Amino acid sequence: MLAQWAYFHKAITEEECDSLIEHLESKYEYKEPTIGFRESNKIDEDFRKCNIAWVSSIKEEKLVRLLWHYVNCANKDFFNFDLNFINQIQFTKYEGNGKYNWHHDVDWMAQGSYHRKLSISILLNDGYEGGRFEFDSTLPQLPEQALEKGSIIVFPSFYTHRVTPITTGVRYSLVTWVEGPKWR
Repeated sequence: MLAQWAYFHKAITEEECDSLIEHLESKYEYKEPTIGFRESNKIDEDFRKCNIAWVSSIKEEKLVRLLWHYVNCANKDFFNFDLNFINQIQFTKYEGNGKYNWHHDVDWMAQGSYHRKLSISILLNDGYEGGRFEFDSTLPQLPEQALEKGSIIVFPSFYTHRVTPITTGVRYSLVTWVEGPKWR
């Protein structure tokens, strides 16, 4: 069965989410995010305002195994894409009107042999307002339970999506991409 997207409701417990935030904040350094790919890569707070930390997939082997489990389940049941590996893992903190405007996750001009095929987003907390993950209007939106703390969202990387501005509180998420042979 093919689907627009897949989600796993509260796949990670609240305690595991809290522990992940604490661990990642203590171990990794935040950087300013950029938009675009290669030469067009730039900082633009009008388009994307948040802090990101790049998480080592080598040092966080348990996290990678967890991500692979849910990616494989979603891919087997819904997408059937040719997948090879998890790319980088991004820990993101949105606060103070933080947002990420409409974008997709595929670099169509990539020179390598791979494209991002599936994107994965894990919401690590609650207790904030705004910061809603949305797909563009051509796609069905996720149900509320897919956006709850500990839920995992898996979707094709070419889908246009965004995170709306945070109005109060702080939003933490983990994002990664699974790559496979270039789209044809």
